[in-house]
Amino acid sequence: MRTRSLKLTFIVLFVFTAGCSDRMDIEDVTIPLLTGYDLDQHDRLLTYTKIPVFSKDAKKKSHEIGVVSRTLRESRQREDEYAPGLFQGRKILVVLLSKRSLQHENWFTLMDVYFRDAKNSITSRIAMYDGPLSEVIYLNPADQPFLPILLRGMIETKSRRSETVKTSMQELHRQMLEKGITPISPRLCWRIRR
Repeated sequence: MRTRSLKLTFIVLFVFTAGCSDRMDIEDVTIPLLTGYDLDQHDRLLTYTKIPVFSKDAKKKSHEIGVVSRTLRESRQREDEYAPGLFQGRKILVVLLSKRSLQHENWFTLMDVYFRDAKNSITSRIAMYDGPLSEVIYLNPADQPFLPILLRGMIETKSRRSETVKTSMQELHRQMLEKGITPISPRLCWRIRR
């Protein structure tokens, strides 16, 4: 009887403490919800990220990061320099690609990092923007929801009405590798009001 209760105690302790060793506080984590990739006039990769700010005292509810790099791995390291906490790529809701970056012949090979790193989300929605991504990333409308949530909601509702498609990173990968399918993604085409 005594050994049975001792075993039960160890099992209960193991179950309750098993998930605590790798916990992270939200104050120590940077959660990018929107990321975008563009090319400048010299064909250098511009990476933009929009991060929510979890503070009651903050006047601005988002933090934007823009870096220039050669690869996505390098851009992640550079973004980490400007991020207030540990960068978590698995929470990205929307990935924006500029039309200019999609016209580059090796654009899909840059995205390879998403599919090789298990910490990245492949359920993020893909969208294309015809113009410089800085117009979208640095947009902070006061009368609208947080931009990444707004964009994902727009893609979801327009897809339900059959007005656009809902393409995830995983679906884009399948479309790019399947010879009989033309890759497709939604296109953001609204005018930015200043």
